[in-house]
Amino acid sequence: PFDRHPDNEIGKTETEQQTDEPRHKKRGPNDEHCSGGDDELDHRREHILRQRPALAGPADALFELLRRNPRALLRAPLWLRGGRAGFKRQVANRAQLDPAHLPYNTELLRFLHAEHIRGRDLYLATGADSELAERVAAHLGLFHGVLASDGQTNLTRERKLDRLRRRFGEFDYVGNSRADLVLLAHAHQAMVANPTLGLRLALRARRIPVAHRFL
Repeated sequence: PFDRHPDNEIGKTETEQQTDEPRHKKRGPNDEHCSGGDDELDHRREHILRQRPALAGPADALFELLRRNPRALLRAPLWLRGGRAGFKRQVANRAQLDPAHLPYNTELLRFLHAEHIRGRDLYLATGADSELAERVAAHLGLFHGVLASDGQTNLTRERKLDRLRRRFGEFDYVGNSRADLVLLAHAHQAMVANPTLGLRLALRARRIPVAHRFL
């Protein structure tokens, strides 16, 4: 994103958000740009392997934990008592993903690098846990900051939209899953990277214009 109106994180309720009309405007030089992450934890592994997150998502940490220590997931029912955010934190703490070996979308990375060189402030806004998101951001060296789930708040859908509006006011957004639909609907420039079939169909049904596609 590009911070037009930096502000304290005080914003609208979910009901107020639902009454807002989506807006699509041409991106200005001072717009914020956000790249989002996948929150589809309940997708089957085969589907996720076909529809990779653009940068990194909760599924990457989950599969790494399955590979390294499958017995750890016997504790999953206990972790889920803390909600999705708590579950993601437990997985991220144990998975120890190496950001250098994640399957990044190279076309998206080239775009983000070019925008970074131009001087845009880029933010990694993801539903993944902050432990993983911070490691990815440090590895890539492109982001001005990270907005992610923190063990208490699952930063997806309307919660993420509310956080972005409070922080930036206006923003561009790159999404890849159905969970990103509400953000793409309200972004000034909607972009997609490795979009799932569900997201593609939803964008078409709602006639949301897509400025860039990174496939």
